[in-house]
Parts: sequence; structure tokens; C-alpha cells
Amino acid sequence: MLTREHRILTTGYNGAPRGVAHCLEAGCLLVHDHCQRAVHAEANAIVQGALHGVGLSGATAYCTHEPCVNCSKLLISAGVVRIVYETAYPDEIASALLAEAGVAVEHVPAPAVTLA
Repeated sequence: MLTREHRILTTGYNGAPRGVAHCLEAGCLLVHDHCQRAVHAEANAIVQGALHGVGLSGATAYCTHEPCVNCSKLLISAGVVRIVYETAYPDEIASALLAEAGVAVEHVPAPAVTLA
């Protein structure tokens, strides 16, 4: 999800591109343990901005996982200034690019769940 000034700009999902069968229907196309049919949520959120004419400059990205290098490059190019993520997915190149671009990156782990 991409936000600015406490307002949702766009949302994204992990899945196949529009008009293409989802992995649950067609099966995953795995190369080096990564599905080649799927588009990451960050990329889909950026595409939604482009499709609907929503500028993303100055936005904050909220992600379930730390962005991969490809999504990091897209977020930088889209003008995202802050990324908040829950689960670490360390990628040294992505981290270096985000730091060089001045993008603030914040890890906010999920709260512990206590069962009664």
C-alpha cells in the first residue's frame, strides 16, 4: 500500500498480471525458487498509480516484507520516500540502493500473539 499524508494512494497484491491466470489456476513457473508468473505487491501498487494517474512522489510504502532489489528500484524511481515493512527479506543491494537514494526504511515487526 502506498500512502501520503495519511491517505491511501494505491494498493497492490502478489499475483499474476491482469488478464493472466493466477498461479492457483495455472501453477507456478519457478526459476531459482521464484515464481515468474507473479508480480510483487510493490510493483502492482506502482502500476495502479500509473493506470489511474496517481502521483506517488513523497509516498510511504507499507509492505509485508522488506522489498527485493527490483521493487526497491521501482519504489525509488516512483519517488517513494519511506518504506515500512514487517518481515525482513534482507537484500544487500536493495538496502544499498535505498540508502543511496535517501529512502527511509523502517522495520516494524508484528506484535507477539499471546494465546490465552
